[in-house]
Amino acid sequence: MAKILVLLWLIGLSLFDIRYKSVPVWMVLLGGAGIICGGFYKYAFEEYHITGSLWGMAPGILLLLLAVSTGKAGWVDGVVLLLLGSALGIQGIILTAMFSLILISILSVILLVMHRVNRWTRIPYIPFLTVGYLLSELIV
Repeated sequence: MAKILVLLWLIGLSLFDIRYKSVPVWMVLLGGAGIICGGFYKYAFEEYHITGSLWGMAPGILLLLLAVSTGKAGWVDGVVLLLLGSALGIQGIILTAMFSLILISILSVILLVMHRVNRWTRIPYIPFLTVGYLLSELIV
């Protein structure tokens, strides 16, 4: 059930990211609250290792640092990746991020070859993160 809720949250964020090129803060906070509550539940009632969750946040922290220092990435993308990493753990987020980066790279190359975009065009990342999450959940 939790995986479906995370997927629905990512789909909602993706739709806003594609349509408006921004994501409402309330949607990010809503998903974050759900993920944090789910983490507390897992920690209290199931066998759950918090270190995996903390290591899972590393890609999100790196993307946040990139967003703050260069402005080449959106800070919301970093926050979503951080929250997703805390829910999935290090192995899950690495697989999800790998799939999303491969997909966005392939699309970017295709669009560049077709002269639809240039090097300064901003492509929303959350939809690719959503597909990456779906692929990683289907494979594992």
